[in-house]
Amino acid sequence: MVSRTRLAKTEGCHRRQSGVTLLETIIAVAALGMLAVVVLSGLSAVLQARSAASERAVAVGLASNQMEKTKASPYISYATPDHGTYATVLAPAGYTVEVTAVPVDPATGQSLGSGQDNGVQKITVTVSRQGGQPVVLHSYKVGR
Repeated sequence: MVSRTRLAKTEGCHRRQSGVTLLETIIAVAALGMLAVVVLSGLSAVLQARSAASERAVAVGLASNQMEKTKASPYISYATPDHGTYATVLAPAGYTVEVTAVPVDPATGQSLGSGQDNGVQKITVTVSRQGGQPVVLHSYKVGR
């Protein structure tokens, strides 16, 4: 037989024990939700930066390859009106590659007028992608 005192003590313990209330659960879920939003936005920013860096690396590589190809090509004299242009490298989808050759005076570096070519050209290679910053390289080509 259990004494009344002992039964009262046992019942009192159960009354003092408390579980997690609905309010505490809602606060914990809200805090976890805010933490998840912060973590996911940080992850999104990292992925966007990585994608932009990758696109920039492709553009820099294309510009460098194009400059090497242009310098290795035979010199195209701009002294005649139907002089032609330098060939461009094959660019991946979404990228554009442009080559501009401007005859310059070797002594001053100034652009020459139309129909003139003293054997030195300033080569400009521009690689661009929609929504991205263009990559521009400059160099000189000499007709030998």
